[in-house]
Amino acid sequence: MASSREQEDYWGESDTAPAALDNFFDENSTVSWRGASESGDYLVDWSKRVKPTKTVPAVQGTVVSPDISSTSYVSPDVSCNLSDSILDNITTDNLSSSSISEAQPRGVGRSLGSLGEKLQDWKPPSVKKWSHAGVVERCSGCSALEQQVAQLSNQLQASFSRSHVAVPVAAAVHAMCTGQPYALHCYRSLSDKRELLAAALRASHTSTIIAVLVFCRNTLSRQLFLQELQSSAVAAQSYLGYLKQRRQYREAMELLQDLGRHEEAALLRYRQCLAITDHAKKTAALRTLTSSSLSSPALTHYKTLINDQIDLLERQKSIDEEDSKSSSNALFKEYPRASSVYDKPLLTTLYYCAMYHWTNSGSHCAPAAFRSAYRLTERQFLWAVVRGRARVKHYFLPEQLPTLLTTRTGGMLGSLSGALSAVSSSLAGAPRPSLPLDRLLDALHAASAPHAVLAAYLSLVEPRELRLRLAQHYDVRSAVVEALVALKDKAGLQRYMEQLPPGSAEYVKADAALKTGRWK
Repeated sequence: MASSREQEDYWGESDTAPAALDNFFDENSTVSWRGASESGDYLVDWSKRVKPTKTVPAVQGTVVSPDISSTSYVSPDVSCNLSDSILDNITTDNLSSSSISEAQPRGVGRSLGSLGEKLQDWKPPSVKKWSHAGVVERCSGCSALEQQVAQLSNQLQASFSRSHVAVPVAAAVHAMCTGQPYALHCYRSLSDKRELLAAALRASHTSTIIAVLVFCRNTLSRQLFLQELQSSAVAAQSYLGYLKQRRQYREAMELLQDLGRHEEAALLRYRQCLAITDHAKKTAALRTLTSSSLSSPALTHYKTLINDQIDLLERQKSIDEEDSKSSSNALFKEYPRASSVYDKPLLTTLYYCAMYHWTNSGSHCAPAAFRSAYRLTERQFLWAVVRGRARVKHYFLPEQLPTLLTTRTGGMLGSLSGALSAVSSSLAGAPRPSLPLDRLLDALHAASAPHAVLAAYLSLVEPRELRLRLAQHYDVRSAVVEALVALKDKAGLQRYMEQLPPGSAEYVKADAALKTGRWK
C-alpha cells in the first residue's frame, strides 16, 4: 500500500486525480457516462468493461460519437465539462431507466454508494488540495514552513558573513576571549596575521594565543612561523606548552633546536628516555642522547652525568639480579627488601648497599666502590652510610666516622677533625656543619638508637640552646643535664632534678654538678 506521503503527492495534483479514478472501478461493473449538449441531456451507455489499469484521458472539448460495433459511440454534439466533478458524470448500470431519465445533469455520481466510500477511504487524511467541490485549498502548515525557511535563510546569510568577511582584529580577538563564534581564515596576508598575533598577546589570554599560533602554523611557511616565535618569547613558550600538553614531544624538541635552545631540547629528550621502562631500550636511548643531543661542548657536563647514570643502571641491574637469587645473606630474611634497587637514585642505592653489602669489600656493590666511581662528597657518603647501617642496628659514634672515609687505595681521605666538621661545627666558631645534625638525629631516633649514641651527636650541636631543646625533645636525660650545666642554669637544673628518679645516673650527675660547679 502506498505511503501517506506518496498518496498526498499523487492525489494533490489536479491533472492526475480524475484519471486515477479508473483504478477504483470494479472489474465486473458496467458504467454509463452522462454528458450534456446544447439540445439536452442524453445518456451514453458503455457496455465495455473498464479495466483497472485503463486510463481515459480527459481533454477539454472531447466529442463522443456512437459506435454500434463497440456499443459505445462519439457524438459530435457532446462536450465534457471538466470543471465539474467526475463523480457527477458517472453512474452504474444498476440504476433503472426511469431514474436515469429523470436524473439531473449534475449530482448523479454522488449516489455511487460503495464506490464513493472507497474513494473516501483511499483519500489521504492530510490532503487539502482535493475536495468534493473541486476547490484547491492551501496547506495549513505552509505558513510555519515558510517562516522556518526564512529564518534558516537569514542564519545562513549571517554565517556566511561571519565566515567570509574579515572583521576588525580587535573584534575577532574579543570574540575568541569571550567564547563567541569566530573565523580566522579571512586573515590571509602576513600583516593581518602579525596584527592578529600581537592583539592576542596584548589580551594575555592563553587559549587565544594558542589558537592564533596554530592558525599561523597551518597557514605560514615554517621559516616565517619561526620568525614570529623568535620575536616573542611569550608566544614561543605558549606554543611549547601547547605541544607538551598534547605530548607532541618530537615536534617540541625540533622547535627548541630551531630556536637555538639546545639545552632545553636535550633536557626534554632526556625526560623521554627516563620514561622508558625496559632496561635495554632505556640504556640505548641514553647512549644515543649522549652521542647526538649532547655533542655540543657547552653540554659536556651533562654528558658526563648521563654516562654515570648509564653505568649506575648497569650496576643496579647486576645487583638486583644477584640479590633476587641470593639465599645465603641472612639480612634478607631479617630485613626483607622493600623493592627492587633498579632505577633508584644514587644515594638510595648506596643506602641499600650499606644495609645488605657492607662486608662485600672490593665488589661492585660495596659502598666504598660507589664513592670512588661516582665522586660522592663526604656529606653525601656519610649521610647514606650512617642511615643505612642504623637501619640494621649498627650505629656509628662520631669518632668512628673517619674510618668510613678510608679506602684501600687512597688511604685516609678524611681526618677526625674533617669527619667531625662534616657533622658539626667546632666550639671555636667553625663553618656551619655540612651534615644536618637535626635530620641525622631524627634518623637515628627512628632507628631506635641508644641514648648514648644520641648523646654523642647532641654534644656536637651548637648553639647550646638548640642542644638543650633537642635533648629534651628526644628525652636524652644525660644530654639535658650537660646542656643545663653548659648554660649555667642552676635553677633549671634544680627543677629538672625533681623529674629524675633519685639515685639514677643522671640524678647523681646533676647533684654533683650543683655541688662542685661554678654558677652565676
